[in-house]
Amino acid sequence: MTETPALTPPPGWYADPQFPGTERWWSGQSWTANVQPAGRALAGIPYSPQVSDKPTWKSIAPAVTAFTFGIISLALNAFLLATVVAIARGVQALRRARRSELDGDAPHGRAFAWWGIGLAVAGIPMGAFQTWLVVTSWATIL
Repeated sequence: MTETPALTPPPGWYADPQFPGTERWWSGQSWTANVQPAGRALAGIPYSPQVSDKPTWKSIAPAVTAFTFGIISLALNAFLLATVVAIARGVQALRRARRSELDGDAPHGRAFAWWGIGLAVAGIPMGAFQTWLVVTSWATIL
């Protein structure tokens, strides 16, 4: 016997139980951060939340940084500094994209974040080699 999935309400404005007199947008999967005064949707007054599907620099900056440092880690990565920065910023970008998705907004920057992390991991051998070169050079000088 198969179980039928639980039915969820369609996307739309619903009364917000936490804040009487307001409505919150249900995306069909989760509640978003978009709130409006109660009755506006029913009154036919158009309401458009201040949410854009276009990425802003703030929404993609960690992902672009991860990608940039991922590329740098393939060429200049002594002490694996570029790898560490790329992975840290990539994880930050993925978390930010997930938070946006849970808020009902479009997640931005995932591809750049994953590419940055992947390139950073690929740059580890080069970083290890460059670190070895620096350390042995210092050892011969001292």
